[in-house]
Amino acid sequence: MKRRTWAVVAGLLGLVLGCGGGSGGGNDGGGIGDPSARVAEVEYVDGKPALFVQDGNGANRQRIHFTGATDSIPGNGADLVVADDEILALGPLRWSPDARRLAVVVTLAFEQSEIVVVNADGSNATVASVNTPLVLGRPDWSPDGTRLVYGMSTLPVAGGVDAFQTELATSTVTRLTEGANVGGPGGERATRAMASRCCGRRRARAVTIPAPIPRAA
Repeated sequence: MKRRTWAVVAGLLGLVLGCGGGSGGGNDGGGIGDPSARVAEVEYVDGKPALFVQDGNGANRQRIHFTGATDSIPGNGADLVVADDEILALGPLRWSPDARRLAVVVTLAFEQSEIVVVNADGSNATVASVNTPLVLGRPDWSPDGTRLVYGMSTLPVAGGVDAFQTELATSTVTRLTEGANVGGPGGERATRAMASRCCGRRRARAVTIPAPIPRAA
């Protein structure tokens, strides 16, 4: 039953976004060991999550520091500050089609997460979703890099998950489904359907690596 549900969800998001045909993992696979690839990963530093970007062979490693983010999403409050010391969790994350930006799910409070888009060099951090619900699964990019689609809760305790879209140029958030309940905790497969299934997509040579579980002291 679960497999069938995910198949229906993937098809639904593919239709909503005008995509179809093909399959695959988008631009988040392969590239480790390849110096021409770019890799993004989350590690724990002194018990806090930290985002790093490097070449596929480990060279040119750089930590991406968060010192605040531009937030033009209507209705978002200013009490949640995207800063290294305030971040409780980072990820999942997704490279843009041209591998110049990252869309990162950032958690700043209990039962809360939001999407922050940041350049690969750490500049121009920008909030790209409503910052009070939970974003579930990895965000996905449109082929031209102008939109993000993602699953977001509309009810407490990660309930009522529907698909949403953000137009990045205007910070406009649109609800794409209502009552679809497209996922829940671990609902990544639903939001993968957008970019990875789009016809004719040119995939960037980039990798994302999920955060490891921190070891007990």
